[in-house]
Amino acid sequence: MKNAVRLSAIAQQSIHCPEQAQLSTRHLVVTTTVNAAKPPSERDDLGLRLLTPLPAKERVVPHLTCQQAWRAWFLTTDSLPFPLRYAEGRLTLGSDVTALSRIKTVMNTLSLGIRPSDILEHPEATFQCAFAHLQTQLLEVDARMLIYSYNTCGTIEKKLRDAKARGWRAANTMFRLGAVPARPEIYNIVDAQDRQLHTHTIRRENLLRSTMPASQCDKCGSVCTHCMHCDSCQKRIDDACAAPSSTATIASGAVVLEDASAEPSSYSALSSKNSGVRCLHCKREYFDKSGYNRHLGLFLCPRKFEFIIRVRKAKRKQ
Repeated sequence: MKNAVRLSAIAQQSIHCPEQAQLSTRHLVVTTTVNAAKPPSERDDLGLRLLTPLPAKERVVPHLTCQQAWRAWFLTTDSLPFPLRYAEGRLTLGSDVTALSRIKTVMNTLSLGIRPSDILEHPEATFQCAFAHLQTQLLEVDARMLIYSYNTCGTIEKKLRDAKARGWRAANTMFRLGAVPARPEIYNIVDAQDRQLHTHTIRRENLLRSTMPASQCDKCGSVCTHCMHCDSCQKRIDDACAAPSSTATIASGAVVLEDASAEPSSYSALSSKNSGVRCLHCKREYFDKSGYNRHLGLFLCPRKFEFIIRVRKAKRKQ
């Protein structure tokens, strides 16, 4: 609204005085050049965007990674009506309220000790510094508590709650422009191990692909020699190389991994903690979302998977 009033005043001045219009034009050019170097908080006016009503009964907060949420929380984006830090109290869907609450918790923890003006002017540098600092803090609590920038805020927020339950408290981040933050060395070791395992899996798959005889797919009817032929193909490499001690059976749309040495009556009831996914590209099994997301981010595997259920032994109830 302020910009509209200014433009209307300039237009009226140009009608009455042409010479003043030229001066006003020069003044506008200089002002635009000066404002271009200012951070987005001083350059962009969110007055009109904040007046935009949010759609009712429609999802507003998209599925974002931690790095995407950092930009969406502080800066203006084309896909959102305004930065997410202004959306609190204006959302209608419960899923949006929950997602915004988790994003707020993670963003407040990351931005401790960093001035808002620095975040708005250097969003990428401040995020790298803050995230490396948080990785170092969580590593001091537990060596297995690893987080990545492509994790969702829900995954990171759960680990923050676990760390706070152990007595951890977030510390301020020291941001200096030009300083390159270094993440802990264990992240490089884990990434190298995952790459080595992925290379071994690809070699094993290529060897089996060359030695296995061609067979016809049960679903699509085409010639299939490996597990990546189609999503619903039941002829897997694991079936061809399965050991006699373990079998894979398909029930209710999920693969249940059974142990032949255990009695069927000694199985416990299935729970959400026993379920996971298996990557159809490299045949690895993941029972945690963070491990599967890290696998996709490191090796650029196609997002194709099948649900599996891990059955554990339990004492028979009397």
